[in-house]
Amino acid sequence: MLPAVYPAGAERQLLTAVTGVEIPQRGRPPDIGLLCQNVGTAAAVARLMRTGEPLIRRIVTVTGSGVARPGNLEARIGTPIADLVAAVGGYAGAPRRLWFGGSMTGRALPDDAWPLTSAMNCIVAATDADLRAPATEQPCIRCGDCARVCPAGLLPQELHRAVRSHDELLLERFGLADCIECGCCDYVCPSAIPLVERFRHERVASASRASDAARAGQARLHFEHHERRVSELEASRRREFEDARRRARDDLPDGG
Repeated sequence: MLPAVYPAGAERQLLTAVTGVEIPQRGRPPDIGLLCQNVGTAAAVARLMRTGEPLIRRIVTVTGSGVARPGNLEARIGTPIADLVAAVGGYAGAPRRLWFGGSMTGRALPDDAWPLTSAMNCIVAATDADLRAPATEQPCIRCGDCARVCPAGLLPQELHRAVRSHDELLLERFGLADCIECGCCDYVCPSAIPLVERFRHERVASASRASDAARAGQARLHFEHHERRVSELEASRRREFEDARRRARDDLPDGG
């Protein structure tokens, strides 16, 4: 049995813990003959094959000090969060924050009208008892704590410098794409730097820049192709004109 050490449930970390084999950078488990299948996904596929029912429901945990009776529910995809909270006894006071996902990797919800999605395994209605006191961000002191706890083996302090400068080469060198957004670096950072939040935003921005560059490259190819076709057409018309003029001269009587 594997020790319950966060974030051992992440795909790469789980496979390495079980097999002792590390997934290559930019690689995927099937590249080295491994497959990690989520139990819920396997059950949903089995239900689809047996009954023809697609993924329309999932089990979700509704918890936090802000709900009356935390528990697990089986709910239809699209159910408003407010209905899920009502099913566990409603709110126990006014929650300070509402998010989906774990306490380390969760993402904030704007309100409880938000619908349940297939990616939501946990809804947390948090009060002050569930949250750390907010801290003021300070400059990085280069202590290296973030690197020591990173389960992906990254250097978050160096990655943060690359994020601040939007340096694509350094972002790739320090493995922005390999960050699993587990939140360990955030938790141990004595300077209270929101590392994961910045990595997440930069990942989106980097993808947007790459998409813009790809579209610009495609537009340039279209323009060059258009210019080449126009040039070829003009050259063809010029040859036709010269051929017609030459034929006209040849048809003239001698001395004409």
